Amino acid sequence: MKRAIFLAFVASGIFLAGCRQDNNAPAATTGTGGSVAQTNPDKADPTGATPQTGTGGTTGAVGTTPDAPPDRPIIPNIQKPDKVDAGNPDWVKTSMTPTKLAENVASSLKGIRNTYGKATILVQNKEGNGHCEAMYAIKNSTTYSIDLPELTGLISVGNITSNGSQKQSFHKGRIGRPVSLEQKTWLASIPADKLAERWTTDYAKMMFRGVFDGADAWVEFVRAFSDAKQGYVLKTEQRDLPFRGTIVRNYRFLVSRTEAATKKHGSFEIEVVFDGKMFVPVTFRVDSRDPSNAILFQSSWSSGWDFNQQFEPRQFDLRPSSS
Repeated sequence: MKRAIFLAFVASGIFLAGCRQDNNAPAATTGTGGSVAQTNPDKADPTGATPQTGTGGTTGAVGTTPDAPPDRPIIPNIQKPDKVDAGNPDWVKTSMTPTKLAENVASSLKGIRNTYGKATILVQNKEGNGHCEAMYAIKNSTTYSIDLPELTGLISVGNITSNGSQKQSFHKGRIGRPVSLEQKTWLASIPADKLAERWTTDYAKMMFRGVFDGADAWVEFVRAFSDAKQGYVLKTEQRDLPFRGTIVRNYRFLVSRTEAATKKHGSFEIEVVFDGKMFVPVTFRVDSRDPSNAILFQSSWSSGWDFNQQFEPRQFDLRPSSS
């Protein structure tokens, strides 16, 4: 039986293929702990999305989307990312340790099969507010198509695809040459002292390393944000919510800075929510600010998942590399 995990979206705008970024558009405001793009986060749903694979896209100047047909309407207003939901009383301390939760998530993603996911990503960075979608089609550990958003600077969506014998990357309009499945991406060699920084701005890539690099990233997450010397505080919590006659459990990581570190570096928060049965991520939120409280980087990622999906072999075809 198919099981799906989803996030419900309201009709607050038209979502285009690829990405949009607007340096001048005013941002929509949201209620406390919620978002106009999210109505009931992280719960299970018996219906599901149609499996498909992403091809990646890039962002051009304001008012243009190069990968979209010219008759597509332009989004007049790009929303701000969802806020970190730190004070919600539904979340309570859990007996599951941070390392155990990380191991469960790492094991789930490394062994994921016949699964389709689709995420909506909102970003505020130095270039302005941005919005893109990412898709994940995963047949097994050697056959997949995973979108890899670039969330700093002008936003773009890359991709890494494997056909079972070779894998190929697509980044900022260039198609890489096919390489062996054993070859790791640059994400596999990040120094320990840079992990927290990379998890802040490259989280949408880091979380799927267990698939395309075959290397755990979530235990590294716990290690990076448990470092008291760097001023981080990591909590692990759980939430049980009634849904259609059953109880749905979520777990989450909640990262913040100590008071002393906040005074020195500025406030910092990360919230990562996981489905409590399948141990896949469904929400990622980050809010990084300088000591004056100006936003350095703010982003939210909200994904739905379908399991027991069927994929066509052509969905994992590689393409001629760029000359």
